[in-house]
This record gives sequence, C-alpha cells and structure tokens, in this order.
Amino acid sequence: RPRVVRTWPGSYSAWKQRSTNWERGFAFSRRRHNLRQGEGGRSNVGLNFGSFKERLPPGDSSGYTLLEVMTAVALISILAGLAIPLYTGYLEKARIKRAIVEIRYFAKVIDLYQDDTGTLPSTMTLAGVPANVLDPWGNPYQYRTTSGSGAGNSGQGKGGGPKSSGSSPPGQVRKYKQLNPINTDYDLFSNGPDGKSVPPLQGKPSHDDIIRLDDGDFVGQVSDYL
Repeated sequence: RPRVVRTWPGSYSAWKQRSTNWERGFAFSRRRHNLRQGEGGRSNVGLNFGSFKERLPPGDSSGYTLLEVMTAVALISILAGLAIPLYTGYLEKARIKRAIVEIRYFAKVIDLYQDDTGTLPSTMTLAGVPANVLDPWGNPYQYRTTSGSGAGNSGQGKGGGPKSSGSSPPGQVRKYKQLNPINTDYDLFSNGPDGKSVPPLQGKPSHDDIIRLDDGDFVGQVSDYL
C-alpha cells in the first residue's frame, strides 16, 4: 500500500507546489503572448513599454498625402485673402481718424494764436505747431489763409521744413460749388492717402482729402461731405 503524505495548506510543501504551478502557468502565457506579437522568444517581463505601442493598421501611414497638403494650403490662402483686406481697411480707417484728430488740434493752436495776436499766423509753425509734422501718409499738412498776408502758405513753409507738394497753387483756396471759399478764415487739410489734391472738392483727387470746412464745423474726409 503506497504511503500517503498529507500536506497542510500552511506547510512549506504546499506553498512550493503552488509556486511551481504558478511559474509554469506564467511561462506558458508569456510564450503564447510572444508568439501572437511576432516577437519570438524575446522576454516581455517587466516594464517593456515597447510592446504596448499602438500599432497602425496594415498599409496605414502617419504622414500626410499630397492632396491633404494641397487642401490645407488652399484653405490658408482663402483665409489670408479674406483677412488681409479687412486688416488693411482697418489700418486706413485708423489713419483717417488720426488725421482728423491732428487737424482739430492744429486748428485750436491757430485759433489761440489769433485770439492772442488778432491775426492769423502765416505758417502753422509760427502758431506753435511742431516743425516737419507729417500726416499719417508721410505728407505735410496744408495750411492757407483765405484772406490777409498769409495766403498760399503751407503748414511747413518758411522755416518750417519742406514746402508742400501736390496741393493747390499759392493763392487758390478750396471751394465746393457755390461755397467759395469753403472757409472764411483759413484752409487746413491733408492730401489724404494719394497725396494729391485740387482746389475744387468735387475733383476726384480731392475725394480722399481730410479737410477743415465751414470754419471748423466739419472736419473729416471729403467723400463724407459730398
């Protein structure tokens, strides 16, 4: 009759038997996993993160196709074509507002000079406007008195830097239809973005001018007054 060796759950023999069975089962599972992954006998024990990398389907690629690149470039071009004109228009409006503010400031300086002396200055520099001041488009502001000795002088005339260019000839004041002249005291204006101007406001080169009109009751772009 064979001898039966009884082992208790807490004995060393029982623990060793369970450990052996667990090791055999783990080794079998590891070999099966390696075969499925196509990695041969390489061990995956431990933190081998390479085996957990996401695998792309067969034939897939992580790059972009030529069609996708061309589509992206076309969309960017369309957005740029819409955004650039809007941005340019915004900048132009900002320049016009700046010119309006500066003309109003110069007019106040000239009016204060007239209040103190009883006469209009022959140049804006004589009234206290800084010399060589330019409009937002890089051209000198134009100043002409409609009566008196100052007729025909620009804001940057004698002693005030470069003379005006592209403006009305000396002695020609601004006018609009029956409103001749448009100011009874003095003309003060910017030639606008194109840098050109003619005495009549209805002339096309004058449409973008920024002017003082009706003795200061209106300051703005000619196209807004017409």
